[in-house]
Amino acid sequence: MPTLRAGARTNGCNFEMPDLNTKQLYERAQSQSVRINISEGAVGGHGTGVAIGKTADTCYVATANHVAGERHNQNITSREVRFSDGSAFPANIEMRVPSKDLSILSVRTGADTERLCQPAKIAEQRPTSGEATSFGFPNQSNAFHVSPGAINRNGTYQALTGVPYSEAMRGENPNRSFIGSRAQIHSGYSGGPTYNNRGEVIAINTGVHPDERRMRSQTLLTPITQNEMNAYLRRISENSRRP
Repeated sequence: MPTLRAGARTNGCNFEMPDLNTKQLYERAQSQSVRINISEGAVGGHGTGVAIGKTADTCYVATANHVAGERHNQNITSREVRFSDGSAFPANIEMRVPSKDLSILSVRTGADTERLCQPAKIAEQRPTSGEATSFGFPNQSNAFHVSPGAINRNGTYQALTGVPYSEAMRGENPNRSFIGSRAQIHSGYSGGPTYNNRGEVIAINTGVHPDERRMRSQTLLTPITQNEMNAYLRRISENSRRP
């Protein structure tokens, strides 16, 4: 499977033969993740997302707010979610949580919902240590990549990187807490899932802070829990029933 590791070059064709558990996690993540394609006029971009719930005809996907389009006044001309089998559907933003750089998308998958939408199991609690394996579509790649890693510590952006959070998105809390890991992620991983060794999603990929002095990068992950995602889905359901 396509793999990114710190200090190792990749052209999108670097494959490893992992142990069975890693292979199972990759296959699980692949079935639960989506590629998100955004167009703003002639400019395009992409990121990753993970399914967190579904109804009879709709799949709900969590991603980073900056992947979905972080500003309400952006002229997004198209927003598309592509599933692991290659099928693509338009997506709408159902909820924004800008303070945490999170968005929930709805994807009307109709009769294909049961087949395509495989919601991930989300961890009940925020971890402080252990494996943190991140997934996504890096650097315009259509290949789904895995980045093995481990939690090195939790804290604010400044606590993890040594510098203030000067690039916070509009409405984002610059003092919020992240999970820090050493997984090797790149542009396009944003919004994708990070799993623990039990196959539970513990976080949404946010970004990377390069540390040139130490010649390594600090990966920043936004922690999520099952209760939090359930609360967002309930709110979306309640809003849909309002006249």
